[in-house]
Amino acid sequence: MNGVARMALYCEWYGCARDEKGGYIPDTGVKEGSLSLAKRAREQSLSEGVDTIIVDPAVFGKNKNHPGLAEDFISAGWKVIPANKDRKNGLVMFHQMLQTTDQYCVPMLAFYSACCGLIRTLPLLLTNLNDVEDVSTKMEDHSYDETRYAIMSEIAKTPHRQIRKMNGSWKRTERVRAGDWGLFGN
Repeated sequence: MNGVARMALYCEWYGCARDEKGGYIPDTGVKEGSLSLAKRAREQSLSEGVDTIIVDPAVFGKNKNHPGLAEDFISAGWKVIPANKDRKNGLVMFHQMLQTTDQYCVPMLAFYSACCGLIRTLPLLLTNLNDVEDVSTKMEDHSYDETRYAIMSEIAKTPHRQIRKMNGSWKRTERVRAGDWGLFGN
């Protein structure tokens, strides 16, 4: 796939409680304040070279009680980039990456077994009945959305340029981990 780097989602924090029968209760969240979550995520991610996160632009919204969730992540030391929320093109890119392999038959998009939320929810997503070029937003689409944001990011489209911005140079012979690209800020 021209212009898009291979992506591997290797871990996630997904807030989903279990009921007394062991089933999932969707949309329960991680039950942690945004500043605490931002600091904890930063501590874990720094050792992997990740200092940039791509977020839903809604986190920049401010209200009378809080300056905006993005401010908490910025104050914790994150570089925060608003996501491209183009749902239709994002779905097309998502499907292309799932279906495309490189010359060695390695998929362009891979999920590690630690991504339990994504692995559980992705197969359950249905088409939006009012717009067949989108998934239903009435379902548990959080992991899909975050993956789509990463796929649609400039980091994914121009990884060489993004790595150059971070460390001043990049050579094809250097081996760079996906985490060094800042694709995921878990």
